[in-house]
Amino acid sequence: MRRTDHRIDERRKIFAAFIDAVIGPSQSIVLVVHDWGSALGFDWASRHRDRVRGIAYMEGDRAPHRLLDEWSASATPISRGSAPTRARR
Repeated sequence: MRRTDHRIDERRKIFAAFIDAVIGPSQSIVLVVHDWGSALGFDWASRHRDRVRGIAYMEGDRAPHRLLDEWSASATPISRGSAPTRARR
């Protein structure tokens, strides 16, 4: 894979193209998303509200990590450790 394939903008395009190709560009859909895919699913749903019949999610973030500053001091270290932007070894 090229490095650009890992960027959210590229994944967003791929996800949208997949849904349009498999489901159709005007059909409604129930999204079932998990973990990092939740970000893509919620992003797509917010851009296509009229097409979403429902969303089931597991282990996914419902808010961008930029909102961590609004969390309590005790919750922030845990969430920062699981943020997708953190380098994994």
